[in-house]
Amino acid sequence: MMVNRIRRAFHSIHARLLLVIIASGLGILILILVAQSARRVIATDAFRSSVGQYVRYLVNDMGYPPDFDRAVEIAGNNGMIIYYLSPEGGWSTSGQALSPYVAQNSNWPMTGSIRTGKYRGHTYFTYQADSDHRFVFEMVGGPPEDRRLAWLDLSLVFCLALLLTGALFWGRRIMAPLHPLSQGVRLVGAGHLDHRVHVHCNDELGELASAFNWMAERLQHLIRSKDQMLLDVSHELRSPLTRMRVALEMSPNGPLKESLDEDIREMDRMVMTILANARMQSGNLDLNRRMVDLVPLIREAIRPMEDQPPGISLLNEQESPEIFLDPEKVKIVIRNVVGNAIKYSHATSRSVSIQVHPGQESDAVEIRDEGVGISDRDLPFVFEPFYRVDRSRSRETGGFGLGLSLCKTIMEAHGGSISIQSTVGKGSTVRLQFPRK
Repeated sequence: MMVNRIRRAFHSIHARLLLVIIASGLGILILILVAQSARRVIATDAFRSSVGQYVRYLVNDMGYPPDFDRAVEIAGNNGMIIYYLSPEGGWSTSGQALSPYVAQNSNWPMTGSIRTGKYRGHTYFTYQADSDHRFVFEMVGGPPEDRRLAWLDLSLVFCLALLLTGALFWGRRIMAPLHPLSQGVRLVGAGHLDHRVHVHCNDELGELASAFNWMAERLQHLIRSKDQMLLDVSHELRSPLTRMRVALEMSPNGPLKESLDEDIREMDRMVMTILANARMQSGNLDLNRRMVDLVPLIREAIRPMEDQPPGISLLNEQESPEIFLDPEKVKIVIRNVVGNAIKYSHATSRSVSIQVHPGQESDAVEIRDEGVGISDRDLPFVFEPFYRVDRSRSRETGGFGLGLSLCKTIMEAHGGSISIQSTVGKGSTVRLQFPRK
């Protein structure tokens, strides 16, 4: 589960946009750091060249042999410590002895040369006056320019972090309309055609949300027009069907009359089913609810079909929860589902099993068969009105493609749900979910 969430997060537009921003920021930071390093190298070379000239000037200013009082004055004015090392004896302007490490590593064999180095955060400049006399200039904390460059680098990193953080929050704000838009697509796809997405921006995402709302409104209008037309046609068909039945009663008996009578009966059943389904779909479904023992209700509903092959098995009858429902409407659901399971099972298959699963928040009923099954192509549409997996529409298979649509309407009116899992050649399992509250 966690791996799938991480995978989806990395494939989201927001994650990719964030990665682009981070990569761009890191690229800019690397370029800035490279430029700063190059500038620091150039500045250090220039600094060393300038310091070399300045050190020679200070040595000349102190005289030879050097004047200690002048050295103390120069050290105080420049914020440094001056050490003088010679065989005759040395001194320092601070009265402290030179570190043995610096004294050992600052020795320079060439007269007139200057050597630089660092030790414990202090910068040293050594001037070799001759083979026996040496000056060491100590600057505490390094050159001021180095400290300014370090603060500049830290400031750049801080500013880039602020920019990346702001880009992250701004990117989330820009991409925020995508979540309600994707949720709206799922809701409309599930049949909630009255859902609309709130448009709160004037950019391309706002235009996309407006286009989505227009599409949903158009679909809702088309479906309502289709349903209304079907309802009107069904109403209009009742009068000619009645006249046909009266005329048929007056015609002589024979094979032709029996065939016409069967056709009229089928058309009459279709019209009545369409009208009942339209009435329930329009929200005019009145439920006469009461507390009902579920297992006796199921047994009463399947009693007319128990003798049909391959038979029906009602499992765990002892677990019979009481549910607040309309028994007559729920019987319609059970008869439709069990009838389909029997119709599309083989005579030699195992019997259709019905099992009750009591729960804390809801109770479920599973109807399972080992029939022909439903293909993945047809499975998403089996609850649509007039959709039939068997497209032959023969009298042997019967039905008008309204049974499962009616079941879905009844279950949703109870606050429950109906779902199907199926595999071609292995059978189907229908699950009815009834809420306790």
